[in-house]
This record gives sequence, structure tokens and C-alpha cells, in this order.
Amino acid sequence: MNIVEYWDLSTNPTDGTYHSLIKVLCDHSDTFYFITRKELSYDQDVLAEFKPHIIES
Repeated sequence: MNIVEYWDLSTNPTDGTYHSLIKVLCDHSDTFYFITRKELSYDQDVLAEFKPHIIES
């Protein structure tokens, strides 16, 4: 039986929290949704690192 976890982040994770979250997602997921919100700011250089791995935008 496959169990699917859903996480709803209410704030923009930063620094070590952000890196830990991405590591967990990459280590334990075949695919995951990375959803950006207009009202939050993102480091565009970090987002660019994901570009080769994006399936759909």
C-alpha cells in the first residue's frame, strides 16, 4: 500500500530549513510539486537550478 503525504507550508522556508526540505523531497520522492506563490519572493538563482528537472510549469 502506497501512502501519499501532503505538506502545506504556510510560510516561505529559508536558509537551512529550505535546504533540508529540498533534500528530504529529493531523497524520498520520485516526483514532487514545487508551487510558487505570487505574494512570496524566491531566489531566482535557486529556482534556475531546478530548470533541468522540471516536468511541467
